[in-house]
Amino acid sequence: MNSNLPKEVSVIKHADNADLTIAGHAVKSILDVKFSRAKERHASAMGFSSSNHLLAALKEAPIEKGFDEYIQVLKAEALQKHQVVLTDGLIEQLRRELCD
Repeated sequence: MNSNLPKEVSVIKHADNADLTIAGHAVKSILDVKFSRAKERHASAMGFSSSNHLLAALKEAPIEKGFDEYIQVLKAEALQKHQVVLTDGLIEQLRRELCD
């Protein structure tokens, strides 16, 4: 096995509002919070100030974010705002649901 091969990078891709809805429900399930709060946590982890800001940007062009960067923000916010610790199992579940 060649350890010099690049690590496969997981990317979250949003092309339309349906993708945001799917992501919101995935985050809702993981954090066990209201859908509106899940949408806000997702938007923040995607690098936006609010879900409305994310939606407005999505109307202009598709949006992508590396999962590793995304999950670092989501983990911090889950703990700080909801007292939820994202375990490796929950993170992998979310990776499967959000990434291609």
